[in-house]
Amino acid sequence: MSISVKKVQKDGPSICVLGVSLSNSNLGVQALSQAALGLWWSYLPETTVTILGSSRDSQVHEFTLGARTRSVLAEPIRYCVNVFAANHIAFYLVYALISKALSPTIALRLSRRHSGIRALLGANAVLDITGGDSFSDIYGTWRLLRGSLNKLLARLYSKRLVFLPQTYGPFGSAFSRVIARIVLSQAEVVYSRDHAGADCVRTLVSSRSHKPRVDYAPDVAFCLPASRSVVSSVRQIEELKNNGKLLFGLNVSGLLLAGGYANGKMPSLKENYERLIVQILLEFLNDETMAVMLFPHVLAGRGTGESDIEACEMVYRQVPEHVRDRCSLVEGSYGAQEAKFLIGKCDFFAGARMHSCIAALSQCVATVGMAYSDKFLGVFDVLSMGDWVADLRDLDGKAIIKKLKEGLLKRNEMQLELRHRIGCVQNQVQQMFEALTSDLTRGVPR
Repeated sequence: MSISVKKVQKDGPSICVLGVSLSNSNLGVQALSQAALGLWWSYLPETTVTILGSSRDSQVHEFTLGARTRSVLAEPIRYCVNVFAANHIAFYLVYALISKALSPTIALRLSRRHSGIRALLGANAVLDITGGDSFSDIYGTWRLLRGSLNKLLARLYSKRLVFLPQTYGPFGSAFSRVIARIVLSQAEVVYSRDHAGADCVRTLVSSRSHKPRVDYAPDVAFCLPASRSVVSSVRQIEELKNNGKLLFGLNVSGLLLAGGYANGKMPSLKENYERLIVQILLEFLNDETMAVMLFPHVLAGRGTGESDIEACEMVYRQVPEHVRDRCSLVEGSYGAQEAKFLIGKCDFFAGARMHSCIAALSQCVATVGMAYSDKFLGVFDVLSMGDWVADLRDLDGKAIIKKLKEGLLKRNEMQLELRHRIGCVQNQVQQMFEALTSDLTRGVPR
């Protein structure tokens, strides 16, 4: 809906956030967004938050975290060929440049006509999370370049830029590495959600005169709460559990089933992904003590090339009739917190979407990550679970099924290990936000 900025702005600190979305069909992006904002507000509840670049028109998003519903302003940034289109990135860039040559009165008058620019001008800091893993050219160089232009706005508007925990790289070309080096060197603080990423950033900025502080902190989605889901599949899942079945949750990636983005640089997998998933399904359903939950974690529309819904349906149609009563296909509309609730019902889980795995691990569900990039190993290593990453780029079908069966057998041992470590990981995330919000109120960089 169209809104007036005055409806959500108030006294107190103000931040702009990049690379998040509260309405994204990718529930991993939702999880990051809701967790990051919730953690920030837990320390500075009076903060006004503006999300930049996640919508086509100015909107107010409401979401509930715990017992409280919050409102967030979303301001669009567009990148179409028509540079005169409303809210185009070109206008943000031109205003930043010409405002330095204008009198403050004229510059302020111009900003009143553009709520996104007003939000930037009034922000105490700009935070960025780039969807968790999009600061890379693995999904295409244009996607990297577009996100980088957003980040450079912080520098042009003389704002403190903080990178929240995310993955950095891979950067497959020299051009991509130059872009990353320029952008990262503008930051005050860069947090990586894995230690390899922190080393990557330090290497990239080593030749720059200004070097940000680079540190490690776990993925913020480890702290996302779960919320009971109302989708129809809950009843079937609970009935299967009540009948004594072990529930194996399997996230099927529409992106991998489609072969990756057409303009991306995703590596090839050792096995045909669709055939592999069907093999896994049949292997586990042949055990009468098992039930399988096919779980979409990206609820994109059909024909988009990354819909987990479409991928799960395609696989479900290949389940034989005589075992289909033990295979549940999660359907309906649900958000990141509801998804986490459903995943928490599982006795064992495997996923090719990183944040479906984080939803499981953070609830101490034994999990195997079905990796297509190095980000899986980095995040699993946070919990000393790196041995439970099955790399689809290197392992054949037999090796992957063997790893899954081993995980199922050792699920109780894995669960004990997760219970021992998850509290420490969540504390690290909370301490990072406590430090960031404390610095903001003092205006002192760390």
